[in-house]
Amino acid sequence: AKRAGATGSHTIAEWKSVLRHFGRKCVYCNTKLTRYNVSRDHVTPLSRGGTNDIRNIVPACRKCNIRKNVRTPDEFRKVLQTNHFQ
Repeated sequence: AKRAGATGSHTIAEWKSVLRHFGRKCVYCNTKLTRYNVSRDHVTPLSRGGTNDIRNIVPACRKCNIRKNVRTPDEFRKVLQTNHFQ
C-alpha cells in the first residue's frame, strides 16, 4: 500500500478485530485462515482509488487475493461463479 501511494492506514489491533469479525475465514471462499495463507484484501483495489483504511480491508486467503487482483468483490464473485459452473 505504501509503494502504491495509498492514503489511509490501520493498526494491527484494527486488523485483528476485522479477522475476528469475519471468523478468521476468507470472505470469498470461506477457507480457514492461518498465518500461512492470510492476506489483507483491499475491497476497492488501490489501483482503482481504494485506500489502506481499515474500512477498505477484508481478510482473504492468498489464493483468492491473487485471483481477485484489481477486481471489485462483485467482479470477482462473477468470475468465481463462472468458474464454478464450468
